[in-house]
Amino acid sequence: MTYLDGTNAAAAASAAAAADVTIVFGTQWAGEGMDLPSLSLHDQNADPVNQAYDQNALTAAVAAKAKSTVVVLETNSAVTMPWINNVGAVLEAWYPGVQGGPATANVLFGVVNPSGKLPVTFPVQDQDMPQAAISASATSVTFSEGLNMGYRWYDAKAIQPLFPFGHGLSYTTFSFANADAVSNADSVTVSVSLKNTGKVDGAQVAEVYAALPTSAGEPPQRLVGWKKVTLAAGATTTATITIPKSRFAIWNVNSAKWQVPSGTTKLMVGGSSRDSSAATASVVF
Repeated sequence: MTYLDGTNAAAAASAAAAADVTIVFGTQWAGEGMDLPSLSLHDQNADPVNQAYDQNALTAAVAAKAKSTVVVLETNSAVTMPWINNVGAVLEAWYPGVQGGPATANVLFGVVNPSGKLPVTFPVQDQDMPQAAISASATSVTFSEGLNMGYRWYDAKAIQPLFPFGHGLSYTTFSFANADAVSNADSVTVSVSLKNTGKVDGAQVAEVYAALPTSAGEPPQRLVGWKKVTLAAGATTTATITIPKSRFAIWNVNSAKWQVPSGTTKLMVGGSSRDSSAATASVVF
């Protein structure tokens, strides 16, 4: 194993060409008393105190020469990835703390099968966000997206994200089928057949999204329930998720109370908010 500090992209690319696997670490310093200038990984111009080189340029140079490239991100937010189509994998480690090294190594070497899910949407570019830019001098910011916060913005505007809310891969694969929903007095019970279709034991989060009736005037869908299930390779189980009816409610400005809109609500059960192979069901309130 060899290590380079990244300050010389040409040297890093040359070393990568001779290696079996190359791991590039991308970092982004941030704090609660500041706004990020963009979602791009910082370079020496954006953050001269903490960053000595252009991280995107380094990653692109390495990926162009390496046999296999893995990018590990230690960031506090979503980041843009202009090099994504040229790397084999991306591990979002966030700020992993003092045991981040062993934890990252365990995932990279397959000691642990990752099963985390993104709590935010990763956009392709800054311009895809509700606030494409934040003024460095303005003392107030108007957030005009209304109900379309987070992943709801990308759904409402039909914007394809880089990675959707709830996304997360592992060393195995899963499939969803035969979803069913039953409305009870105070809850909705959703069941779905979940199968580990790969060759490695792993865990998957069954995420339930609800599309309320169009007459409700709500965003296209909302996350209403989830359940993490561990499955051996090739195994199948029925996952059951009990969802309080309050998660389907909207505020009635006329009666000044929360109400579940009447009509048919469509349910999607899958591995992310944009899972094209999600199983579907419906419930009538």
